[in-house]
Amino acid sequence: MSVYIAVASGSGLVLTQAELSADEYFTTFSSIAVLVAAVALGVDLSRYSYYVYLDPPAAKVVGPSSSAAVGLGVALALLNLTPPEPVAVLGILLPDGGFGHVGRADEKVLSLADRARLVLVPRFQNLSRGTLRLCEERGVGVVEVSDIYEALQLFGGPTAGSVKGSTWGPLGQLLDRWLALVNESLWRHLERFKSLCGGLGYPGVPTSAELRGVAAVSRMLAVVKSTWTCGLESGALSLSDVVAEVRGRIARLSEEYREWSRSLPTAADTLLVLSEVYAALVRAEELFGRAVKYSMGTAEVVEDLAVSYTLAESALAALRALRGAA
Repeated sequence: MSVYIAVASGSGLVLTQAELSADEYFTTFSSIAVLVAAVALGVDLSRYSYYVYLDPPAAKVVGPSSSAAVGLGVALALLNLTPPEPVAVLGILLPDGGFGHVGRADEKVLSLADRARLVLVPRFQNLSRGTLRLCEERGVGVVEVSDIYEALQLFGGPTAGSVKGSTWGPLGQLLDRWLALVNESLWRHLERFKSLCGGLGYPGVPTSAELRGVAAVSRMLAVVKSTWTCGLESGALSLSDVVAEVRGRIARLSEEYREWSRSLPTAADTLLVLSEVYAALVRAEELFGRAVKYSMGTAEVVEDLAVSYTLAESALAALRALRGAA
């Protein structure tokens, strides 16, 4: 699998093309990767447009495993840097710039060893000795990196402390702008559905192909906000503070659902959306409970908290748009 990146002057638009080789999460995590790369370099995301092309592999790409490659590619393009030799990248690019572990890493590294001279893997990925020995025999270097900055430094990029204007805090106007675009797109989709269906029925948020891209960006925004604005990355808040913050957010979202469910008309399409929102809120609360009770480390807790808040907010985004279009 190959990922091709192009960056040009633009307006912050992220275009992904994966044909039938990737699931809808490729769009989600490509958007996360572009945003993380821009913030890591202190770049105004809205100054450029970004094109991400996934060369169709033999098997379907599922999940976020290509996001570290996308993020590093975008960062290198923004810096106008080109690796001197073919590079392969494994890892999930997290909202704080870290490289998260992937499954079946040994198998993936070995499959890349014939096409790359350097393979970057997340630190402590714990590749087997056999995999490392085979890579060495083939003349392929395997380097562990903790985050996007360590990866960039291998190609002459900046360190974390040298980037002017870089911040992992709330993104303010940038996020507001993206949210406005998401809400506008969602409203247009809903209007289109209403016209196609003649006002009868609703196609369903989770099954509608047209809404998947919008829902993906909504999920991405929720992950970013629930991670960065909690302040965990800067050490400003303890884990217990983060838990309390997300608990409060889910409670407020649940209250918003209850209030709006009473005010919306009880048409069949509206009831279907409400049922999806309710299911998302229930699942959010389940994940929240699992994060608090069972997760062993900070990263796992934050991931479950982010997903739980994401489920609630992305569903409510559809509800808000439906209410605005009614």
